[in-house]
Amino acid sequence: MQPGEEILILILADLGTDHRCFKVADTVKKLGYIPTLLCDRPRTPIGPLWDQIELRILTRESHYNGFIAAFIVYMWRVTPILLATRSPVWIIEDGTPLLWAALIGKLRAKRVIYDAREILLETPMIRNRLSRRLFWFLWIGLGMRLTDRMATVSPSFVQYFQSRYPEKNIFLLPNVPKAWKQVDSEKPPVTFKVQLVYQGALRAGSGLREALEAIAQAPEYSLSIYGFGPEEALLKELTERLGLKNRVTFYGAIPFELLREPIAKAHIGLHLLEPSCISFDLTLSNKIFDYIHGLTPVLMGRTAAHKAFLEKEPVGVMVASLSTADILNALETIRASYPEFQTNCRSARLRWVWEEFEPGFAGLIGRAPVHS
Repeated sequence: MQPGEEILILILADLGTDHRCFKVADTVKKLGYIPTLLCDRPRTPIGPLWDQIELRILTRESHYNGFIAAFIVYMWRVTPILLATRSPVWIIEDGTPLLWAALIGKLRAKRVIYDAREILLETPMIRNRLSRRLFWFLWIGLGMRLTDRMATVSPSFVQYFQSRYPEKNIFLLPNVPKAWKQVDSEKPPVTFKVQLVYQGALRAGSGLREALEAIAQAPEYSLSIYGFGPEEALLKELTERLGLKNRVTFYGAIPFELLREPIAKAHIGLHLLEPSCISFDLTLSNKIFDYIHGLTPVLMGRTAAHKAFLEKEPVGVMVASLSTADILNALETIRASYPEFQTNCRSARLRWVWEEFEPGFAGLIGRAPVHS
């Protein structure tokens, strides 16, 4: 590859909240290439950071407003682009366009890289629906066979994919942020009033329902929620029913670059993810690392990936269960040793930062040796 060449990035996701896609595009640009994003229409407003990246929006509506229609339109419109482009490298940022892009890429001798953010076949929306599971089993399985290289988000995911595709080069590219600046400001004491924060999808398995029920029993806690999802209405109704409207605030989805300030001001970040499927059990979500970079210790759900991570990086506490008593006990454990947890966050963020993984990512697309 030569500097100045175009690299295509294919994705169906909400760009307003998708920091990972921006980081990939920004790194491509930093390496001297021209990133071009082929995407569906964003659901939420995107921030000014995207002004520096060329976006080609291929649908009139977000896939959140109707996945099948958006999928068909996207695939129809992306096909002539893939057939005509001179771009030598294509990065597939989710499983949705994988097979079709990988097939065309193989026929045209392009380097196709799959960035696996989840184990799609082992998510609730797929594994519990036989027709969907069969379709995506074929789509993802064949697409994986046709790709040249892979990146994925956690050590457990690397092991999972490596056991199934031993011949494939799989690079660990965790969903970590770029280095934050000016996040060492003092937080208010955690003695009396404690500010909790959650950012991410409002969906089943997030532990938010249980968190609301727990803090209803502990008036010293307040909670700020940033995000959207299918459980939003239910969570708002539960908040009102529990009498928490003066302590729980829903801010909706905001551009990812605006999340740093509220995270840095909060005392404890919530990520009570339930291990309801293999994908959830093995993932390390971006919110963990966002909290760490804001020096905000994390309350985590009981998953295998969380357990392994906390053994190496004691930046928070894993709950014994999602019962009210266990959630409150875990919060109290963080409060009792708060300076120590903050010190651990300060140390961990030096290792879990995007810039540490950029050289390996450069190798993935063909500029430098890859170090997994």
